[in-house]
Amino acid sequence: MTATHGDSEAGYRFGPSEVDAVLRARPEKRYAYFVNRVADWEEVWGLRNADGWVMSATDAGQHVAPFWPFRAFAERAAVGSWSNTWPERIALHAFLDRWLPGLAGDGRGSVSCLTNTAGAPPSRLPC
Repeated sequence: MTATHGDSEAGYRFGPSEVDAVLRARPEKRYAYFVNRVADWEEVWGLRNADGWVMSATDAGQHVAPFWPFRAFAERAAVGSWSNTWPERIALHAFLDRWLPGLAGDGRGSVSCLTNTAGAPPSRLPC
């Protein structure tokens, strides 16, 4: 059975098995999925709470900003240390024009696409 998730996701139908399959995929496949879906729907999803947007860190201490192509993926990551967060949509133009330059400009670190566990980015491929 296929379910519809989220806001713009109403036009894109997928079930939990697609989410599971994408999250189990190799980092390069997750990256390609992220880029394709973000290009198709012109939005990115992040997690935030009352204190702001969530960030993760690598073992080396580099800050990583996690993003997802659909609300369902962000909801799946809102567990553990991120259980007090909620998904929030970021328009693609804002992501490209403000978020990426801002992250690069203030030395906050890199971007993680399709992080699948709270605080543990699976890859730091550039988005």
